[in-house]
Amino acid sequence: MHPRGFAVQELLHRYATEFVSEVLEQRRRALIPLTAVVGAFHVATRYLRLPADDVKEALRGMLETRSPALYPYVLVDDVLDALELAVRHRIKSWDGYIVRLAKSIGNNTVFTFDREFEKVEGLRVVNPFPQDLN
Repeated sequence: MHPRGFAVQELLHRYATEFVSEVLEQRRRALIPLTAVVGAFHVATRYLRLPADDVKEALRGMLETRSPALYPYVLVDDVLDALELAVRHRIKSWDGYIVRLAKSIGNNTVFTFDREFEKVEGLRVVNPFPQDLN
C-alpha cells in the first residue's frame, strides 16, 4: 500500500472510532442495529482480513457499553419492507433494512459513505468522514 494510504487509513480509523463513540455515548443521535455488529465482524474478518480475535474484542467492547444506541430489534415486517425497498431502489437487502429502520423510527438520515443510499428518494445521506479521505 502507498504510504499515504496508511495515513488515510489511520485517519479514517480515528474518525470512525470517534463517530461510534459519539453514538454510543448519545452525543450524536443515531442507532447502531445489533445486526450491523454481526455484519461488521464478517466484513472485517473476511474482506479486510483482520484477526478474528482482535475484531471480536473490539466489537465486544462496543457491545459491553450496553448503550441505548444499540438497536436490538429485528422484526419480520422490517425485513419484508427491507426486501421491498431493495428491489424497488435496486439496493442491497442490507441497505434496504437500514432504510426501513431509519423510516420506522421517524428518521430520514443515514450516516454512511455508501453512495448507493442516494438512490432512495427522501433519504438524507450523510458521510461522517471528511471528503478528502474518501
